[in-house]
Amino acid sequence: MYADAISAHSSSKMYSFDPNAPDRSRASTAVLPDEALNRLSGMLQQQLSEMTLVVIDTIIPSEGIRPDGDFAQLRELGTRYGVDYLVVVIASAVEQEYPKTVFLGWVTHAQPGWRRDNWSLLETALLDVHTGHTFVRAEGVGFATLDRPAAPGINQWYPVIQLRPLDRRYYPLTYEGAPNTLRVIAMQEAAKRLVLKFQDAWIEKRQQELDTAG
Repeated sequence: MYADAISAHSSSKMYSFDPNAPDRSRASTAVLPDEALNRLSGMLQQQLSEMTLVVIDTIIPSEGIRPDGDFAQLRELGTRYGVDYLVVVIASAVEQEYPKTVFLGWVTHAQPGWRRDNWSLLETALLDVHTGHTFVRAEGVGFATLDRPAAPGINQWYPVIQLRPLDRRYYPLTYEGAPNTLRVIAMQEAAKRLVLKFQDAWIEKRQQELDTAG
């Protein structure tokens, strides 16, 4: 089966917050940089094509496609590009930042700091453009945290990103770039899980077809 892929990115807020109330958690949208989103699309195109019989020819831009829209917009897109099948991928993420005590030199010195949680979600489905039938659907989730001290100039142990629940650690080069690094790491983990679940769903579908034919 040959298909084309379309990727769409969305973000949402978890909570509202008062910026004048430092003791409350702060939530925000988590926007993946365009360059990282393009790399993610290319990786999914390669891996999904290699691990299933769904060969993804090209990546179709997602401009004008709303993740909360109806199927008519996908039918129109497929007609515009002359394709019969689409692999639709929706990437979304939410973040929340809240006060947390951090430690310097393992547990020697406690400092006030911040922790930022990122939950990333990738959802995909293989669709028939003409009928709207869904052949396969899957999703993958990634969760990572970013810890940093509130005081400036502490660069030896921080900032630090931890991939949960594996507790794998990454050390961004700068505080400014740390939030984007957090988003990329969480989304890459979501992509790994998505590919495996998509492969499992494809194998299950093929087995059902064989059982029916037999």
